Amino acid sequence: MSKLEFTVHCPVCKMTKVDRSLLFNYRGIDHYFCSSQCLDRFKAHPHLFVGDPKHGMSPKQKGQTALKKCRIGFAEPIDDELKVVMQQSLLSLMGIESLVFEESLL
Repeated sequence: MSKLEFTVHCPVCKMTKVDRSLLFNYRGIDHYFCSSQCLDRFKAHPHLFVGDPKHGMSPKQKGQTALKKCRIGFAEPIDDELKVVMQQSLLSLMGIESLVFEESLL
């Protein structure tokens, strides 16, 4: 009988270097994670990473990307210097791909 071989990977980011101490059992299956950040993201919304019986595979498992938009309003106009600082800070966050500043319609 041949030995079954497989690679353990983090279900959130797909990294293959996982920390065996970061284990979470979801629906009877042990999942290992590369970081506590990935473990926390998984615990908050496991169905996004491994699907669920009612809806099947998650969009991430199907290779799809879900684009989300978020508007942030300011009580007062912000200057160009602050816009640059905000843009650099926000674009450094995981999952932020673009940022657009629009003038207020007030």
